[in-house]
Amino acid sequence: MRSKLPKSWLLIIPLCLVFVTAGTASASRPSGALQISTATDQQLGPRTDGTTVVWVDHRTGDPNHGDIYGANLRDRREFPIATGSASHSGADIDGGIVVWQETVGMCPPNCAQSIIRGKNLATGQLLDVAVTNGYEASPRIAGNHVVWVSADDPVTQKIAIKWRDIQTMAPAVVIAEAPAGAGVEAPVISVADGEVRVAWVEESGAGNTSHWQLWTYEFSSTVGPQLVAEGSGILSGYDLHGVTIVLATTYSLTAYDLSTGTPSSTLIPQRGYVQNPTTDGRYIFWSQQGDAQSMELHGTAFPGDFGVAVGTGNNLAASLRGGVLVWTNYAGDQAHV
Repeated sequence: MRSKLPKSWLLIIPLCLVFVTAGTASASRPSGALQISTATDQQLGPRTDGTTVVWVDHRTGDPNHGDIYGANLRDRREFPIATGSASHSGADIDGGIVVWQETVGMCPPNCAQSIIRGKNLATGQLLDVAVTNGYEASPRIAGNHVVWVSADDPVTQKIAIKWRDIQTMAPAVVIAEAPAGAGVEAPVISVADGEVRVAWVEESGAGNTSHWQLWTYEFSSTVGPQLVAEGSGILSGYDLHGVTIVLATTYSLTAYDLSTGTPSSTLIPQRGYVQNPTTDGRYIFWSQQGDAQSMELHGTAFPGDFGVAVGTGNNLAASLRGGVLVWTNYAGDQAHV
């Protein structure tokens, strides 16, 4: 059963990224940004659990083949996590456990089959999270919970959001199925204050004519998925922590409080194209167009906002966990974490 949440409150803000140090209640600039990887070519899609950073690495020079690398934040020494003939993408990490999408065979042309695997960095144990003959993609992990997008039923060809407890390794559970003809964006998951929540977007159409719906599901709920928001046009990212969801559309960022629906008193004027928001429930960071040649990183800790990476090329794909913010900086044909 699906239902709608009460009218939610909105926070309109511009977009960019940063590294964070928790401090006073007011906004402050981060203590300093550090380059994690110095490898050649491109390092993309960084994620962190506050101790280790993982990313998709193209140091081999092949844009169609990615490996998963990581680095401990204490010494920033890089190490391989998943390499080999398969192509790896979509890495995430929490509590020292990494999950990723692994394409079976070369993609392109064979992009119709992929699986999800994981690795416990402390023990080296490998995990078969979702190994099917279908398409398993875009995993996210929080605690022992992994969620992902699945299209593994050749009969119905429906797209579903699935969840698995990798501590018990009980069979995967379907959280929601998208309506016929709708696509599903990568889910996000949060474990906070003893509650496990998942959020995802279902979308139909394309570009400015597309229609999207933002859904959430709380694992202890008895009412099923709830509709948070819907609209038309281009969606450019979203994130979840606890009862806070942040959602970016072309020129604005909206924050929703899932517990109270109380409106925020903070309003920051929009400034250009925004994307890739990330939040830890207190801070929000995002990418924001600086000029025709750059994307800046910005953040807010209510009630103000601050620039994090400004005038340094294109800064995208931020991830915030454990008081640490990581992102990719593009300079020419190179991209570094």
